[in-house]
Formats: sequence, C-alpha cells, structure tokens
Amino acid sequence: MKTSLKSFLIYGLSLLGTVLLGWAFFKVDHRAVTAPTREPANTTSNAQKLIDSPLNSPLNSYGTNPLGEMASELQDLNKCYTHDCGNEKADARTEYFNLGQKIRQKLLQIQSVVEVDKVEEPHISKMAREFIENSDGHVQEAALDLMSTQEPSAENLQAILDHIIKGSDPELIHQALLELRRYPSVVDQETIRQTLAQVLLTGAPFVAQALAEKSELFINSQNIEFFEKLITQFDPQSLISVSLQSSLKEYRRKSTAG
Repeated sequence: MKTSLKSFLIYGLSLLGTVLLGWAFFKVDHRAVTAPTREPANTTSNAQKLIDSPLNSPLNSYGTNPLGEMASELQDLNKCYTHDCGNEKADARTEYFNLGQKIRQKLLQIQSVVEVDKVEEPHISKMAREFIENSDGHVQEAALDLMSTQEPSAENLQAILDHIIKGSDPELIHQALLELRRYPSVVDQETIRQTLAQVLLTGAPFVAQALAEKSELFINSQNIEFFEKLITQFDPQSLISVSLQSSLKEYRRKSTAG
C-alpha cells in the first residue's frame, strides 16, 4: 500500500511538471510572436553630421561632387596640428612644413572646383578666413586665392587686414593689396588706409618695407593725398620713405601717360 501511494505521488508530480513546462514554452513562443516590432532609431551618422556642419552645408547640393569630400578632408588635415594623424615622423619643422603643403594643395583643389562651378557661398569665405589665420604663409596664400573667388565682405576685409597686412610674411603683400582693391567704398577705404599707415609706421619691418614697395598697386586718385601726407612722417632717407616716393612717382607717371 505504501509502495502504491508513493508511485502515485511520483506519477502525479511528474505529470504536473510536464504541464507546467509546456505552459512555459507556450508563453515564450506567444510573446515572441506577438511582441511589437521596434522602429529603428532615427540617428544620423558621423559622416552625415560632418556634411551637415556649418562649414559644409552649402555643399550638400553637389551630391557626389567632390567639393564636400574635399572640405571634410581639409578639416581632417587641420586637426593634425594638434592630433597625431599617423604621419611619417620627422623633425617638428619638417612635419609642420609637410602638413602645410597638404593643406595648401587641398585649398587649391577646392578653389579649382569653386571656380569651375562658380560657387559663391558664405561658407566658402568662412573656410578661407579660417585658413588665412594659419601661421604658414603657403597656406595663407592659398586661402587668399580662395577668398578672391568670393564676393567682398566686411569679414573678409578684416581677415586680410588682421592676418596678412598686419602679419609677418612680406611675400603675401602684393597679393593682399590686389585683393584690397576690391573694396572701393568710402568706409572700407578709410579702414584700409588707417591699417596701412599703422603697419608702415609701426609694423613688422620687412612687411612695412614690402608694403611701401608695393603701395603703387593700391594708390589711386582718392587716396594719393593720404599717402603724400603719410610720407612726411618718415625720415626722407629711410627705405620706407624712398620706396613710398618711388611708388607715388610711378603712379603719377602712369596717370599722366594714361
């Protein structure tokens, strides 16, 4: 009797366990089938964020055109001034020069596309201004070329005055003076004249000398009186005075001949 009762209990427990296990499987199956599908999150890739950044946003309309890609590559290169970009190691001066050359080439490539496609966008000017602030003269030269493809603006003018005319590279003065000729308004001319006078009187010596030598590029009938008065503030025998006198003389000769 004890044995029969024991067998009955074992059988009953076994049957209960089977029922419970089956129910559990049914629950898992049922939830898997009826669980609602989650929509994928509306995320933006890092690449798309870069394309949509303020610098590159006007380039979106180009689709597969390389202009947007080149702008992105340019920013990546610029980061290499402060981050290790895995470039071949060399002394600091060589690394700086090599990086500047890469940035210069990329700016020239962008300029080529901008000129061919006749792109005029505020963000192109912004890009040019960013690289005019670079301390590498080769980069500044390319940035100034890129800026010359865009409409003149107060921001561009200030960038030229602050980082080229008041800068330290005399080789850029000729190019900068040609660009300044695109600002004929009375207000802009006054701003330019005051900056030129400041640099000629107290600026970096080699830049001031280059400015005096190349000033004939900027002298015109509206500002010749200004330069004639300015020259009286220098020693007549100084290099700057001699160069300014030569520029004024050349301007008068051309004006008479013209």
